[in-house]
Amino acid sequence: MRVNQEFATLEGLSNGRAEIRAGRGSFIDSFPLFGYDLNDYEDLFEEKLELLLKIRATENGNWRGGHRPAIDNIGIYARMQQELLPVWIGTGGSAESTVRAGLLGVPIVFSILGGMP
Repeated sequence: MRVNQEFATLEGLSNGRAEIRAGRGSFIDSFPLFGYDLNDYEDLFEEKLELLLKIRATENGNWRGGHRPAIDNIGIYARMQQELLPVWIGTGGSAESTVRAGLLGVPIVFSILGGMP
């Protein structure tokens, strides 16, 4: 919710030129800082990405997951100028991320952080 609101503000300030690149990240150091269990790594990303894609597409949200409180017919504000805020999957090249982007119908960007691409 917070990411969507912050990007709605940025998108408004930039006259509709904001985009999100969502990825699992290459560092896991922040998990204990936010009280997350590293065993939930994949599930957390999938759930948060699903929520982001859902709330960007509707003004009144309903959603249930396992890692945050439910959303029951809550208004999602601020709204974007664009019909849908572009969300890309960012990946270091994993096959799982590539398949995820294809199944979700969202663009993908590859960023090789080290080693052979």
